[in-house]
Amino acid sequence: MKKNKIILIGIGVICILYGVVFYFLVGSKTTTTGHIIVSNLGGFYCKAKDCVFKSIEDIEVNNKKINVYSQNEKIGNYNFLYSNRWDFYENGEWVPFYGEFVGIEESLNANVKAYQYEELSNSDQEVVLTLLKEKGITTDFSHYKGEALVLDFDENDIKDRIITVSNQTEEERNGPYYSLLFLELNGKTIEIFNETTTSIYHIPFFKVSSIFTLDEEKNPRLIVEKYYFNNVGEDSISMYQLNGKKIKEICSKE
Repeated sequence: MKKNKIILIGIGVICILYGVVFYFLVGSKTTTTGHIIVSNLGGFYCKAKDCVFKSIEDIEVNNKKINVYSQNEKIGNYNFLYSNRWDFYENGEWVPFYGEFVGIEESLNANVKAYQYEELSNSDQEVVLTLLKEKGITTDFSHYKGEALVLDFDENDIKDRIITVSNQTEEERNGPYYSLLFLELNGKTIEIFNETTTSIYHIPFFKVSSIFTLDEEKNPRLIVEKYYFNNVGEDSISMYQLNGKKIKEICSKE
């Protein structure tokens, strides 16, 4: 009898361990639905971690609760109404807010990652030089605009860096021009964009507006904004996700 009891306890422990391991390997099966809004560029509708692009006209969040983030820091929970621009309301009262934001519908189980901004380090610049050299471009960094987003991207207690850099400045007018976005993950460089041109107006510059996970998934997502000078191209947003050793686009405006 005692032996059978020990066997049952052993089986129970094995089942618990199996469940824990399975959870950490594939994540929770919880699925949620809701909208993500990116300023006035549109947004996404996500269901069971599958997301599709939505234009502002197709986003239906009037009077729904939206968690609002600026530079990935939560600034409040509001109701939204759209009339030429997004208006924020709290307890029926209009809230004055201007500037760029990311709004995530309260119904979505989203874990938004905090990050800090830093200037490009010497190491960052060395990576940029290497990537540009592959395109036949050299630079002395006399004119550029860039920043590093610093965070533990894959939650392994190692700080990673997302770099955006471009030489599209008023002072730099002789080309060639470049615009890069890449991730330094655990000492490895993962390119997302590496675009060059001889015409400043035909190359976009990039901004990461949010980094998050949905429904306890393991691989982080990024929302990337793409902008053009003088409206030569159409500003847009895309969603990317870490997939193995690459960052892949999973959703964008068609």
